[in-house]
Amino acid sequence: MRRRHKKTQAELAAEIGCPKWKLSRIERARITVPPSFEVLLALRQALRVSLDYLLAGARAGMVRDPRLAERLSAVDRLPPDQTERLLLILDAFLDDPQVAPFLESR
Repeated sequence: MRRRHKKTQAELAAEIGCPKWKLSRIERARITVPPSFEVLLALRQALRVSLDYLLAGARAGMVRDPRLAERLSAVDRLPPDQTERLLLILDAFLDDPQVAPFLESR
């Protein structure tokens, strides 16, 4: 995620107010004491992702693109009838023959 934002560990660590060694351990999930809430909030802001994504997203196989994750979060708050309408549109898009090759490659 940090690399998508073209930031080095040193740059991101300085931006969020965290030692570089600690950020390295957080990235590798090799930290014995969880990061503080302040560090998580700073990471969320710096990387433009949700706290859910930071805490479980990558490990849970959730959406990797933060823009898509934000939109899905907004969709999750829609009334049921609006969600159904959006699902119909999404299904139609995914059924498009031009999209199918991208789905098969995964």
